[in-house]
Parts: sequence; structure tokens; C-alpha cells
Amino acid sequence: MTAAAQAAEKLGWLEEMVDVCRRAFECEPLSDGLCRRLMGALAQVGRAAEAIEVFQTFRTTLHALRQGEPSGATLDLYKKLQPEAPQPAVAGRNRG
Repeated sequence: MTAAAQAAEKLGWLEEMVDVCRRAFECEPLSDGLCRRLMGALAQVGRAAEAIEVFQTFRTTLHALRQGEPSGATLDLYKKLQPEAPQPAVAGRNRG
């Protein structure tokens, strides 16, 4: 993570932290660490859907350039950001 992003986070300037992380990732679009940092920053400000889009674009870019897959840590963060699917009701079960 960049020093500017760390400083913004410590000061509670979360939107600024998102901007710094986005700019850093735009400069190094194949950086797994910067992708993960941007995803985390977006999630911190309640923009999980946007963080998921960042991951999907990152993964597509890696595939297009034959650079492999995102790291396990980045994939784990992506999975954590996925909305929980509602649990199906179990037929024949009494409520109460």
C-alpha cells in the first residue's frame, strides 16, 4: 500500500484513500496487491459491488494477457465481498 493511502486511512479520509488506491492500481494494473488494496478500500466505504467489479476486471485482464490467476488472498477477499445468498426454506419444517 502506498504511504499516501496509509496516511489517508489513519486520518479517516476513506474516500481519499479509495482515490489514492485507484490511482496506484491504474499505474500498475497487473499488481495483485494494489488490486486487493483497492478492493478493501472500496469495501470500507460501503462500495462492495464496485470492489467486486474491480476484481472481475483484474481477473479478465490477467487472463487476456496470459498472466495467470489472482492470488489466493485476492480471491479470498473477493469471496468475502460476495453477497450472502438467502438460505432456502426447508420443506416440512415447523417454525416455532
